[in-house]
Amino acid sequence: MVPNTDLNTSTFSLAGGYNFSGKLRGDASFTYNKQYTDNFPQIGYGPENYIYNVLLWMGTDIDVRSLRDYWIEGQEGIGQRHYNLLWYNNPYFQTFERLRGYYKDVNYGQFSLKYDMAEGLDLLVRSGINWYNLDRTDKIPFSYIGSNLNGEFSTSNATNFRIVSDFLLNYQKEIGQNWAVRASAGGSNNFTTFRSQSAQTDGLNVPELYNLSNSRGPVVAANQEVKTKLNSLYATAEISYLNSIFLGFTGRNDWSSFLPPENNSFFYPPVSLGVVLSDLVTIPGSISYLKLRSSWAQVRSDRLSEDDFFVTTPTYREGVNFGGTPSVVFPDVKTNPNLKPDLTSTVEIGADVRFFKNRLGVDVTYYRSLDTDLLAARNVANSSGFRTVIENAEEKYVRRGWEVILNARPVQVSDVFSWDVTVNWSRHRRVLEELPAGEVGLNGVRLGERTDIYLGDAFLRSPGGDIIYDADSGLPLTDPFRRSLGNISPDWTYGISNSFRYKNFALNISVDGRHGGVFWSQTIRKMLWGGTQPATVTEFRDMDIRGIASYVGEGVNVTGGELVTDAEGNVISDSRTFSPNATETFWFDWLNRYYHGQVDESNIQDQTFIKLREVVLTYQLPEKLMEKTKTGA
Repeated sequence: MVPNTDLNTSTFSLAGGYNFSGKLRGDASFTYNKQYTDNFPQIGYGPENYIYNVLLWMGTDIDVRSLRDYWIEGQEGIGQRHYNLLWYNNPYFQTFERLRGYYKDVNYGQFSLKYDMAEGLDLLVRSGINWYNLDRTDKIPFSYIGSNLNGEFSTSNATNFRIVSDFLLNYQKEIGQNWAVRASAGGSNNFTTFRSQSAQTDGLNVPELYNLSNSRGPVVAANQEVKTKLNSLYATAEISYLNSIFLGFTGRNDWSSFLPPENNSFFYPPVSLGVVLSDLVTIPGSISYLKLRSSWAQVRSDRLSEDDFFVTTPTYREGVNFGGTPSVVFPDVKTNPNLKPDLTSTVEIGADVRFFKNRLGVDVTYYRSLDTDLLAARNVANSSGFRTVIENAEEKYVRRGWEVILNARPVQVSDVFSWDVTVNWSRHRRVLEELPAGEVGLNGVRLGERTDIYLGDAFLRSPGGDIIYDADSGLPLTDPFRRSLGNISPDWTYGISNSFRYKNFALNISVDGRHGGVFWSQTIRKMLWGGTQPATVTEFRDMDIRGIASYVGEGVNVTGGELVTDAEGNVISDSRTFSPNATETFWFDWLNRYYHGQVDESNIQDQTFIKLREVVLTYQLPEKLMEKTKTGA
């Protein structure tokens, strides 16, 4: 827990409805949420992070409690007291003087009218808003490491207002005893306005006076305003037979302000089919319910991300201030007036099977998606005057996955006790499916390979997998080619939820986790290099202090022969011979090369975990007790 940090939140909601007539009804709701704090901790690597200052670099011989008085005597408000004033901040000074404020107001509101035009036909008209205002302040004291030593003050405000209005005409009718039709048609308008302003001092004249007027130099300010609009028309229809066969069609067309006028209109259609076989044919008595389903759908997207607003029109950004003369800079990202929306086509099949009067159920889904025309930022030669260009990628990607949900009630003792279990399991893969003609790979990924490969620098190894050491220095050698160090995404993820009910008591226990996947840990890397990781406490460390090189790395030395590879590092021939490494070196030199060098492999960590997510115990008041209240049961 970091002292003097918190996050407060308050929420107020109101909802209601009114029948204007037998055919017209109105509903409305409003929610207000306020989030606020005068200080929240900084994340990331550097002297602004508590973990950086305390866990990574503070020696074990330092009693952190001795740093509570964080001002140098006689220099209160100006100079922090610490054992190292070059690289690190006193953690108490940081938490009580470096104050980062966050004040956010969020409002949600919606109003709808539903009119029953005729039997089976109704019209729904609604409009909703999502509006937030975010104020941020940042107070940096004098002598703060990692920023202006003369202090800083900055303030910013961001406002986002979104209003979505739509109408939907719904129709449903039963045709005879076997057929039914449900259809809808409508349209929507999604309009968003985003505004932001920020201002920052150029140092402080007076310590601890956090105001823009207290700036030593000219105040640096910036602002932004963005307006976006998405208009849509859509329709859907479903035909059912015997309430067991369901065939659905949907069509949607969007007009987006993000794209150039020539390509800002795009259409995408889904189709679905579902069949409840247990209602149509005779199945084994142990099966209570059996449904098969399939669908095909296309979805289009009009932007790289939620924050990429200007992909077709260039905008200037603030440049340097030279001799009091301001400047603006043309962006280093080349926009593209010919962009078109990317496209994802998905096929999905699934089955829902229940056994033993619904005491056991299994829902299985398989999907395959093809991503094409993806919006991507490509690196270009600096001689072009730009760093990247935004374009529709020529390569194609396939995403495949499985999702399985198991529901069971192993125990049921009348109405007294029951035990319910839900298990979900999923697996997801994304592979490179197609490349432009003449290309064999992209960013180290070859055709048919997963795109989440972690490519990094690895140790040079023998055919048997031993690390090869330099016989003269006793330090491990680095492979000249980048290698695959694993996959970032997990092999599979899962969750298990158990619900126990005894009379009016209920206990819910949920766990979840993931298996497989890797990540690179900067924290472990720095702790090993800095000597704060317990594994660094060895007898070799003591020998280093005495000036004796005593550590021998586990691996081999090359004694002869030659390794021949192609341009991509694939082995053509290998006649090398090896002997066990026997060269003694200093422990710190080996540690610095092994963990803190340019090799990624040694800091790759497994992402496998299982977590107890939630434990909830509830009690339901008896109905007889509630019947005696004015609210009833």
